[in-house]
Amino acid sequence: MPTTKLTDNFLRGVERPSSGAIRHWDTDIKGFVAHVQKTTTTLYYDRNNQRHLIGRFPTVTMPQARETARELDYRLRRGYARHVTQSNPMLSELVEQYCARPTLRSKAWRVFVRHAFDVDLKWSKKRVLDITPEMCRDMHQRLHKRGPVAANGIMQAFSIVWNYARRLDRNLPESPTSGLEWYPEKKTLNAPIRDLVAWKKEVNKISNPVHRTAYTLALFTGLRRSEIENLEWNRIEQDAIYFPTTKSGREFWLPITDEHHKILDQVRGLDERWVFPSRSVTGHIVCWDHDHVPGTLHSLRHTFATVAVEAGIPEEVVGRLLNHASKTITGQRYVKPKLDFLRSAMEMIVAELQERLGKSDQHGDIDASQGPFLGLEQTPQDSRHDVRN
Repeated sequence: MPTTKLTDNFLRGVERPSSGAIRHWDTDIKGFVAHVQKTTTTLYYDRNNQRHLIGRFPTVTMPQARETARELDYRLRRGYARHVTQSNPMLSELVEQYCARPTLRSKAWRVFVRHAFDVDLKWSKKRVLDITPEMCRDMHQRLHKRGPVAANGIMQAFSIVWNYARRLDRNLPESPTSGLEWYPEKKTLNAPIRDLVAWKKEVNKISNPVHRTAYTLALFTGLRRSEIENLEWNRIEQDAIYFPTTKSGREFWLPITDEHHKILDQVRGLDERWVFPSRSVTGHIVCWDHDHVPGTLHSLRHTFATVAVEAGIPEEVVGRLLNHASKTITGQRYVKPKLDFLRSAMEMIVAELQERLGKSDQHGDIDASQGPFLGLEQTPQDSRHDVRN
């Protein structure tokens, strides 16, 4: 087995094998070894049939690696570190460990994380030590073809899962994404949409009728993007939509009117479960942004709130309709307005929105008799995944 003093210059210029691994042992610290493979160099302290991972070079610098090797040598010779073992689990194990957390923000986020590892990265069957910074950089660049938001979002999901696992197992190396430079993302303002007639004309140009209906319902309810995407038929009743869990951490009943049911009728019958179905991995719409439509999807929530206030609805009532947490003790603990009280406010907002949109038809028609996936063709918007909710 070759021996030499392991240095930065040596490891950067070392000849790499086409397959397998070559071990280079350090001449200064007994047991300090570099496993040189085709694309990676991994540093270990290997002595007395016990191998202890130090880290990947150059993520771990040689001064750091030498200090760690000396500390392990000192402690192992005194019997203090016999419990230290190499950590090299499957990435699928890290994903399941992360997704089992009870405090994750939503079911949709769990689905996105699993999709990122299984479909986008295709790394679920790889082990931790198989992933290198070079692989992450190459993958980040390939994902950029789908846009900076998608590329950053997928690699950030990978980093989040890795760093959570490292909190539980300190023998895991630093995340190989630590050196990535994130692509700049266009920051859009979520200002309310003032010209709703022009907005409606652009929405009517959307070829996917499910997307058109989702835009309209978002405007007339003020619901969050994730709440629209994950909306199920069994949550919709005659006078309200029920959300068992929300971003605010509590259940929520949103009063609805006949106008809301007219909007929902446009997609009724397309799918037994999802109100806004899609051929995406989740079964429901995930990316339904259309760049030609003024504003953003979150702008519709701002528009709903602004129109409500301008129609004379008190801000506290508007906050209740938006499911905002009250800032006062009274609002948090004592004030529990009835659904009928909020419905009267909703009716006023709907009437004001209809007035501003004009008297022409606000909803496109979908013929459900032609099949459950009419208009659900997989467009680029359907196939890419955006982590912003």
